[in-house]
Amino acid sequence: MLEHQTILFGPSIAWRFLRDGHDFEVTPSPRFISNSADAALQYAEAGGGVTRVLAYQAAEGLKRGRLKIVLAKYEQPVLPIHIVYPTSRLLSAKVRAFIDLVVETAEWKFG
Repeated sequence: MLEHQTILFGPSIAWRFLRDGHDFEVTPSPRFISNSADAALQYAEAGGGVTRVLAYQAAEGLKRGRLKIVLAKYEQPVLPIHIVYPTSRLLSAKVRAFIDLVVETAEWKFG
């Protein structure tokens, strides 16, 4: 992993992985640093190196074959996605419509 050119996105410098049920960290020396997932992905698509983003952020590039998943066997477990809203007996029509839309249209598999 350390021999790859890397693109750093996000607040953390270290990348966490899972191997044989144990967490470990790698601290790459990035070639490019950005606070934008889009910029990191564009640079990766241009051949700039390996980056680490969330699956939904890379979904389009993966679908179109511009990106590929590497180090899949070291991925952390999937985190659930939640929609959080205030409890009330009368949920607004807008919130209900949004929840229904997300449930019906979201692609929950990205790789």
